Amino acid sequence: MDVELQVKLTPEEIKERGQQLASVTREKLAVLNAKADAMKAYREQLQEFEDEQMRLARIIQWGEEKRHVSCMVNFHTPNVGMKTIYRADTGELVREESMAPEECQEQLFHEEVDVPKPKPVN
Repeated sequence: MDVELQVKLTPEEIKERGQQLASVTREKLAVLNAKADAMKAYREQLQEFEDEQMRLARIIQWGEEKRHVSCMVNFHTPNVGMKTIYRADTGELVREESMAPEECQEQLFHEEVDVPKPKPVN
């Protein structure tokens, strides 16, 4: 019959247990580091979902969102050196602003350019 009892370790066995302890400690740290990396990845992924939820909630709340819209530009309007930008779909005034230096250049070639007039906003 065998009975489990306390046994005094030899110096060699103590050294072996120390190596086992170091190995287990390294493995545990590797798992903890992997867990931290995974948690960080999950946090980042969850933050992306949160950001998208907030963006969509704002769109729904305000009933509008930013999109690229085709626009028409009238140069030297309302004054020389100014340009007026209108939405092509509705004719609505977007803004008036100063022309960029390259926009102020007169035509280099004497071609007729047909610039459509904006529709009046009712």
